[in-house]
Amino acid sequence: MVDQNLLNDTLQKINASLNKRFEKDADLYISKQDEYEIKKHLCNEAYGAVVDMAKAKGISHDIIVKVIMRNAGVLDVKDVGKFKKELKPILEDANYKTLQYMMEDVLGNTVYMQKKIRHILFSYYMNGITAVLRLNYWERDVFEFDKEERAELFKLILEKTKHKDASKTLPFMWKFSKDAFECFPSIMNDKEVLIKLKNTLSEADKATFFKYLSKEMETPSIDDNAYDFVLIEAYASYGSKAFDDAVNNIKATSAANYKKYIRAICKLFWDEKDKDTLNKMFDTMRRVYDSPYLKPHVKREISNKVWKATSENKVLYENRKAHIDSLLKSVEKTDKNKYQSFSDIASDMRNNTPPKSVAFFWVNVKSPAFEQSILESFTKMDMEYLFSMSEAYSWLFEHSQKKGGVNELKKMCEKLAQPLHEFASLGKRSDFFDTLDNLWVNNVVTYKLQGPKIKDYMFECHFDKVKEWQ
Repeated sequence: MVDQNLLNDTLQKINASLNKRFEKDADLYISKQDEYEIKKHLCNEAYGAVVDMAKAKGISHDIIVKVIMRNAGVLDVKDVGKFKKELKPILEDANYKTLQYMMEDVLGNTVYMQKKIRHILFSYYMNGITAVLRLNYWERDVFEFDKEERAELFKLILEKTKHKDASKTLPFMWKFSKDAFECFPSIMNDKEVLIKLKNTLSEADKATFFKYLSKEMETPSIDDNAYDFVLIEAYASYGSKAFDDAVNNIKATSAANYKKYIRAICKLFWDEKDKDTLNKMFDTMRRVYDSPYLKPHVKREISNKVWKATSENKVLYENRKAHIDSLLKSVEKTDKNKYQSFSDIASDMRNNTPPKSVAFFWVNVKSPAFEQSILESFTKMDMEYLFSMSEAYSWLFEHSQKKGGVNELKKMCEKLAQPLHEFASLGKRSDFFDTLDNLWVNNVVTYKLQGPKIKDYMFECHFDKVKEWQ
């Protein structure tokens, strides 16, 4: 069904756009033939020909922009890159007041303009107006900006806004940025958004900005994974200064948010190119890792993340190959016994460790700890983790099959039969149990898996599937 109101609204915008094409304009000193030629070139995406024509005939760039805007409702731009590149001399030279001619109506959503053209002209228009006007556009609710326009306006405000009191510019921009992140989270899709703010600052303000970032690393004011990502990117951009700060924090008696600091350290190892700096960083991390005062969970995170990151930096790996290989081998041995009980598994799940990774180490837990951990998983996780646990359960079967085919899968199902049977006999209900039980039955029946515990559980609790299974 067509939404009649929406259809009528769209038609009104198109009509308004078309009306703009034919309104009289005393400033448009151009012959009908020249206007026709310009429109023909635009329709054929011959943008270079428009530039050449303007140059050859001395046609004002403002006039070309007006022709583009008057026809933007019907032009079909297929190659945005070509449009921007070839018309750049004209668009950059045009007076922003020429763009203002229609942009107010376009942004107010009363005149239709094709999105691709609208985005391009939006950027040039917002770039040409004053900082105060840009902030007014940002704060007023009468304009409907999409994600791309909102991000572009945010970028221009960062780059071009200066407080009349220079000492207040950074505090103002920092507050503005955090407010923007909370109101428009899509702005954080640009992982370097805070780095762009940093690049606008004086050297003195950059030092202050690092203090802001360090405070956020320790106690973030926004609870959002995307914010963590852009925060770490900006923090790590300070190089050795960030490395020293991160190391000091993970060595602290109470290392809050230690995983964020370790992510920053990994990024520093990935990005650094200087051999001496890399060697110094690596030697520092080894000393920290070997310290008897380092908390076990922090040491484990370093094992799981940092040593792999060091191996991926070619410059460092060439200089420290033997040491890095030795550390990676020790990680492999440790990983096989990563989980000792379900509390270890639950901790990783609550810290958003990927379910695939959790299951990879879960399958290596020895009996009877494995069976006990499965039993506890039915009752010791909140419902918000049901989806993640479902994925982890599924990967128990996947990893087993990849490890040793149907034979290894049979061993896994035989081990799982015990806690499943035990829980079922208690007569309790659990969505976690139901999820694993369904996965177990599907694998047992599909692959005709046999075993004494499998048989007992099938006959007692899934007799309706026995015929299909055998």
